[in-house]
Amino acid sequence: IVWGTDDEEQPSRLTHNRDQIREGSELVQDYNFIDYWFGTGAERVHARYYLDDERVTVDPPMKQGESLNLAQARARVPAKALCFLQRRFGQIDVLTDSGYETIWKLPK
Repeated sequence: IVWGTDDEEQPSRLTHNRDQIREGSELVQDYNFIDYWFGTGAERVHARYYLDDERVTVDPPMKQGESLNLAQARARVPAKALCFLQRRFGQIDVLTDSGYETIWKLPK
């Protein structure tokens, strides 16, 4: 994988996966996605991009049972990881106590 020379933060891990759900021989759902991990340990941030979507979703580091409001969740996404994602995606949503909420969108 080649990263841009302007990328100050690069994922510590990257995987491509595909989950297909079938009913008998009929394909009913097809999830084709790339997972990015930034950092390590308790501060690890996970992002997922579905290949048929323009947005990426980000799961900030949280303790089990913890919930975060939008400001708290946004604060847990490192600026360099956010910059990496902004260079590649049209919208970034972060997991909050209300579900996924947009923290950045490419201006039109």
